[in-house]
Amino acid sequence: MQHPMTCLFVVAGEPSGDILGAELIQGLRKQNPSLSFCGVGGPLMESAGAFQSIFPMTDLSHMGFGAIMARAPLFIRRFYEAVQSIQQIQPAGLLTIDSTDFCLRLGKKIRSNKKTSHIPRIQCVPPPVWAWRPKQARTLVPAGTDHVLSLFPFEESFFRHMAYSFIGHPILSSPKGCTELFWEKYGPKRPLICLLPGSRPREIKKFWPILLETSRILRQHHPELMVATVRAPGTESFWPPMGNECLIIPSADKHHLFASTTLALAASGTVSIELAYQGTPMILGYKVPKPTEWLLRTLLTRTSVGLINIISDHPFVPEYLQGQFKPECLAQCALLFLNDPHIRAEQSQQSKTAMGQLWAGDSFQHLGAAAISKTLETASGMVNDRA
Repeated sequence: MQHPMTCLFVVAGEPSGDILGAELIQGLRKQNPSLSFCGVGGPLMESAGAFQSIFPMTDLSHMGFGAIMARAPLFIRRFYEAVQSIQQIQPAGLLTIDSTDFCLRLGKKIRSNKKTSHIPRIQCVPPPVWAWRPKQARTLVPAGTDHVLSLFPFEESFFRHMAYSFIGHPILSSPKGCTELFWEKYGPKRPLICLLPGSRPREIKKFWPILLETSRILRQHHPELMVATVRAPGTESFWPPMGNECLIIPSADKHHLFASTTLALAASGTVSIELAYQGTPMILGYKVPKPTEWLLRTLLTRTSVGLINIISDHPFVPEYLQGQFKPECLAQCALLFLNDPHIRAEQSQQSKTAMGQLWAGDSFQHLGAAAISKTLETASGMVNDRA
């Protein structure tokens, strides 16, 4: 029997979190029609939950020590706006998605305040303790985290000390792209390079010129190449003016684009999972500022940074990091893929094998909503017992 509920406060700070949040909200609305939503999110969450974000989600979409320090006053202001909003609303629960630097601090603040200490907190996508700072897993309970929802099965061993649910990855419930539909709309059919610089402002600013110059080099060898990209909803203002070198595909056609892509050049991130699901051959790259690089070198426990490589038993997607993330290196590798269909086919098969590990027995939406509902019901019963 389900308990009547009021409002769930949801926080996401990245476009990828916006996607996850929208899925969870849709699942919760099916299981708990009386539950309403508020908080911080992007256009997908706002649409799914029928609420307006208390401030722009993009204010939290930054990575790296330098970027965070430069925007510290804004982060602090947004942090206390979220705290004040939670205190006023007194929601049935607090669901935080990724963005763990912000969300763990928020959860700790909420748990330490007598007016909000009773509010249960669920963290979807825990900090990547499998990559660095494994001891951070032990800080989640003191930081006011009641339940962890994980997208990856290899995280379980780090969170055995607390309530944990592996709910799979939402991409596995997404439709497969159709190459016929794509080329009917954007043809004529020809080899296609997809450029994906990331969704954070700094990523787009720094990585787009690298990927665009790479495509120019490739076109010298393959003049017939089509170059395309897709922009995450809500990030359009971060992009530079686009000329006629690259076609912008609407986000609604992203799965068709990925399925039709000969080779993707992408900033390492969740997009590698999306590409792998569609069987798209890819090359990954990433670069952080020098101070961040120095810090990460002392903390990282893995040599691969791409999620698709991490979930695989053996890394198989090329990664170009830091000084190697430049047009000359990317183009040299990309030409091997463009010139040899067997290399592309082999990577696509390895992607299929790796993606099989992300299935949890049911959809992300259903399992995630069920875990959240159970946590809210348990907390509601405890409050009623104390009353």
